[in-house]
Amino acid sequence: MNAEPSRKAEELFHAALDRDPAERAAFLDKACGGDRALGKEVESLLAARDKSYDFPESSALEILARQSPDECSDLDAFEKDLVLPFEQLGEFRLVRRLGEGGMGMVYLAVQESLNRQVALKVIRPEQIGSAEAETRFRREVEAVSQLHHTNIVTVFGSGVDKGVHYFAMELVPGSGLDEMLSEGSSDDADARPRRAGGTPRGVELPLPEVLPWIRDIALALDSAHQAGIIHRDVKPSNIRISPEGRAMLLDFGVARHSKLSTMTFTGEFRGTPHYASPEQVRATSHEIDARTDIYSLGVALYEAVTGRVPFEAETTAQVFRKILEEEPVPPRRVNADLPRDLETVIMKALEKDPDRRYAAMADFAVDLERVLAGEPVAAKPAGMIRRGSRWFKRHRFAILAVASALLVASAVVISLLVLARQKEEKFQEARERFEPLRKALEWTDLPYVAPERKWLWKVDPHDPASSMLEAFVDIGFENFANAAAHLDECIALCGRRNEQSLEEDARYLRALVAIAMAEQPDIASEKKQALRRDARIALDVLGEFDATSPEAFIWRVEDHDVLLDGDPLRNILDIRVNREHFLVHLYLGVINGFGLFKGGEITEFKTVISDLEEVLKRRQENVIALLTLGRTYYFFVRFYDYFHLIPKAEGLLRRALEAAGDEPYYMIANTRGALCLLVGKNEKALEFNERALAAARVQNPEDLHNVFGGIAWCKARQGSFDESRALFGEALKKNPFDPHVNAAMAELHLMQGDPDEALKRLRRVLEHRTDRPTYEKEEALLARIYLLEARIHLKRGDHGEAEKSLRELYTVAIHSARDFGLACLLVATFPEDRLARKSSPDDEMPDLVFLAQNLSRKALELSQSEETIPPICHSTLGAENYLSRRYAEAADEFTTAIEARKAWPQNAREYYWTDDARDMYFLALIHRHLADGASSATDHLKKARDYFNRAECLFQEKSPPLESADLIERFRAM
Repeated sequence: MNAEPSRKAEELFHAALDRDPAERAAFLDKACGGDRALGKEVESLLAARDKSYDFPESSALEILARQSPDECSDLDAFEKDLVLPFEQLGEFRLVRRLGEGGMGMVYLAVQESLNRQVALKVIRPEQIGSAEAETRFRREVEAVSQLHHTNIVTVFGSGVDKGVHYFAMELVPGSGLDEMLSEGSSDDADARPRRAGGTPRGVELPLPEVLPWIRDIALALDSAHQAGIIHRDVKPSNIRISPEGRAMLLDFGVARHSKLSTMTFTGEFRGTPHYASPEQVRATSHEIDARTDIYSLGVALYEAVTGRVPFEAETTAQVFRKILEEEPVPPRRVNADLPRDLETVIMKALEKDPDRRYAAMADFAVDLERVLAGEPVAAKPAGMIRRGSRWFKRHRFAILAVASALLVASAVVISLLVLARQKEEKFQEARERFEPLRKALEWTDLPYVAPERKWLWKVDPHDPASSMLEAFVDIGFENFANAAAHLDECIALCGRRNEQSLEEDARYLRALVAIAMAEQPDIASEKKQALRRDARIALDVLGEFDATSPEAFIWRVEDHDVLLDGDPLRNILDIRVNREHFLVHLYLGVINGFGLFKGGEITEFKTVISDLEEVLKRRQENVIALLTLGRTYYFFVRFYDYFHLIPKAEGLLRRALEAAGDEPYYMIANTRGALCLLVGKNEKALEFNERALAAARVQNPEDLHNVFGGIAWCKARQGSFDESRALFGEALKKNPFDPHVNAAMAELHLMQGDPDEALKRLRRVLEHRTDRPTYEKEEALLARIYLLEARIHLKRGDHGEAEKSLRELYTVAIHSARDFGLACLLVATFPEDRLARKSSPDDEMPDLVFLAQNLSRKALELSQSEETIPPICHSTLGAENYLSRRYAEAADEFTTAIEARKAWPQNAREYYWTDDARDMYFLALIHRHLADGASSATDHLKKARDYFNRAECLFQEKSPPLESADLIERFRAM
């Protein structure tokens, strides 16, 4: 293990970073004063820093050969630290990112006027322009600026630059208290239990260290309270411990002034769930005062000395319920070595009633000082009457119910009759939600979809829903032994996550599977009896079934003898499930969502999106739902030209990665790589695909060819064609006739100027269609193949064959509005003699013009929804009108398409500049035609020249993307 750098080396390292790289050597020679050891130490720090920010220059295969699975780290952290939103704000030069919060992002910066390093807090990019967010940000600056305390960071200045609010604070080196609490070996982390959100419990910190820190933070908060400032988000991550052992209070982002009106209204929660006070959970702003911070600091102290927070649960809602209704476990039951007086102090700070907590933060600090000195504390433990009062509050409803029953027995009888009637009505309503398993899950195509999707349920191995759904698939194939194993796994995971309702459903289903297994012909008599006995026990210990509960998933048969004595397969076939349960939405969303890479009508995309959004309403961190929804939006963008949805897809995939934690999630990285490729983020696409390749070593997915293909495209865009071909070769090892990879290789040959070889590839794909049973369903792939074939024929000057390919595209493929649109635009580039041909003199319009009209209408039909139609459809309508010589209408459509693309994200607009250039070339042609015989011919000719010059500027400024160079050259040649 490397030795820690000396303080002098660290100072020189940071000073060197502030200088130009060319000046660093001379600076270090002078600053080190001949001390070679010090110079080498600084140089090693600089080298390590430079290495950590370098993108890998090796090929994906070389990286894979060198990497171990443990080296797969989260690329998000790498990106966040590397990419700076601005180089300069006011007099502050940004260096690198330090962290972020709900309102702002913090960067290491240099205040150039004083040449000192500061922490610069900047309002979050998505909140720029929000009046509410900017008001909150200014209030934080005002709050911290009023405070002058040795344990509160000092504000050096603030301002607005480029429309961005910022303020500079004292830079506090060291570690956050949360980081210190999570320290420990990886083995220890795996062994420690997990709290809501999946984070492991931390370590207990030594009392002689932690008590002075908490005391000092209490005094700092007391100073803030006297100034009228309530922090409202006291937690370990907002407490920083400097190398000298000084505790500093950070982040007043949600602070409020006790004498000013607050921007947080009743019903709106502000804070962090595990550290929130009961009054914060109730979100009643009039109750929130300085005692809220006392409670939160008490939670932080509890965690620091026990290694856990007082209330742990799987969801935020469960945490909130415990904060409001349950008493914390006394700290000495968790850590028996704690002094009794310290437990008394902590429990007083954690009183649910603010009036029973310390009256002021200073009193809290004084008691902590007494604990340190071994003196008696002012706080007193709760007596018998107080404990009895708490017990009464927890059980008051049951007590009052019994008392009421004794006093008004007749009224209770009447009430029970009314309730029974209402319960029966609810029961009947609930009954209607339950459908046979196969109908609810739409298992008509199970033999087709299940083998290809089964691995998906292991995307998140810690989610009991995954095991349950995997068991469904096995039950569908009557593979009961595997189903039993998955249900046992589901039961174990439910126990860890406190998923009581789902656990009971799994136990019921497990009993039915055991009964079915007992009837298998190869089961011995003793084993058969044991299976039936276990099934009987499992059924008998189940709790009462409440069909009206929204968490109820499987309808239970209450007469267990009917199940044990009946036909086991009939038991399975008769299972009914709640079609509104999140598991049904998850199953349908994933099964149908992962089929959309083949294409789909817009209603299919919307159905998948609706199913998965239902899942996320109830399970916000379900990795499978987040991943599948992100992929669905990716393909929606790709097939329908809805590039304004790219931020939505990126956000979902980022959430999936955050929810996944440290697992090597191959599919998440692979999908993020594909999304980056789609919009021209080549370097990021390469990074994601290389990480997917490393993760694939652990997960061994079926579709590894997608990763090799993604890396191959990145290499092709860099001009490394030999390496690209080699990677495509790796992708073809498992299936030499894979249509996706061969189509990609055909485009690669077209990029290299070899249309003949490209055509051979495509013909090879089409010749082996019968070898791929599901090929006929992949109509979006066929659209791509026929469009590419048409481009190749046009490159070779064979207009007749190109026309055949475009007609095939229209006849066979139906699920890609963008490809239909491009096909229509290609028709408009055919020579005049071919465009004028008719099959017979009686035809109303020429054949190719009729084909273009049908292609345009099909693209428009596919994209019909409540949203605005995508730009490609406006372009195709423009091409259709151009071919029909309706030039004014054509000009309107092309202009609308250019305007519509302005709603796309910036990176998509920059990458697809060819779309704007293409439409401008068309507009130049259209205005030239409009000039013929028009009274305003001069104006039209001027517009024609303007559009042509604008398109030429784009063409000259941005070299054409290799994979679409032939298209833009063709439109330009018109």
